Amino acid sequence: MKRTNILLALLLCSFFGAQGQSASFLNINPDVRSAGMGDGGVALGSNAFSLYLNPSATVFGDSKGAVAYSYLPWQRELTDGSNLHALSGYYRLGNKSGLLAGFRYFTHGDIVVTDGEGNTSGSFTPKEFSIDLGYAYRLCDRWSVSAVLHYISSDLGDFSGAKKGSAFAADLGAMYHAPSWNAGLSVTNLGSKIDYGYDSYELPASLKAGGAYWHTFSDRHRLTGHAELAYRLMPSDYSGVNVGLGAEYLYNDLIAVRGGYHIGDDKKTGPGYATLGCGLMYRGAEVNFAYWLAGSDSPVKGTFCLSAGWSF
Repeated sequence: MKRTNILLALLLCSFFGAQGQSASFLNINPDVRSAGMGDGGVALGSNAFSLYLNPSATVFGDSKGAVAYSYLPWQRELTDGSNLHALSGYYRLGNKSGLLAGFRYFTHGDIVVTDGEGNTSGSFTPKEFSIDLGYAYRLCDRWSVSAVLHYISSDLGDFSGAKKGSAFAADLGAMYHAPSWNAGLSVTNLGSKIDYGYDSYELPASLKAGGAYWHTFSDRHRLTGHAELAYRLMPSDYSGVNVGLGAEYLYNDLIAVRGGYHIGDDKKTGPGYATLGCGLMYRGAEVNFAYWLAGSDSPVKGTFCLSAGWSF
């Protein structure tokens, strides 16, 4: 019965109803800017979290490099202690290529283990993390490609012979960059299953495509809009479509105001929700904040995230 409780805990920790998968934290977007724009950013310009959106963007950016940290307490209306911490950055090697690296650490709330009669026999706190390394290369003036390798570790406790699981996965990305718009494409989390000793589970793999357009009205005013279509490939029983739509207004490269909407499927890929965000930038330093607007019965109601970073 303890083994059954471990399996149930795994499924409960898999948010958005995607049963049969593991390491669901890989679905969470750690980039606060794109989170505030409807939670999609495969075609947005480069920043410190491009590693998790589309690393191909980094070779078209104005900065030599960037680094940032983000914090996201996940589904805080439903659980206590489920938090994502992410540290990410990139460094350009000349005009042709760039290196990216990141680390994500996700803690779940405490899980209580009971026997067949309902008696408590212990508790544990699941912990998961990923180490992520990427490379981007500029093929020509307009095209770039990228690849990312992830090492993923998932520790759900050692009750009833359960083992810590691990897996390797890869992302591939491409971007077309024009003077006032981008088109991006990526496939994420293609890799091995995670085996906990009693069963193995698929990673949440997705195919994403999108576009972004920006217009500068003057030296002080800039408006950016984007749209992203994402199709969940794995697990196959819960494959489906997400859509992210959003916009950002930037004043004088100092203040950003953002908003968007994320369209999902409650039974497969997750609920729909609106997002709001803002950012402050000064001499390379920046802070960003985003907030999810959802109904009272939504698992993401009240979720927020914030980040601090520096570009140089």
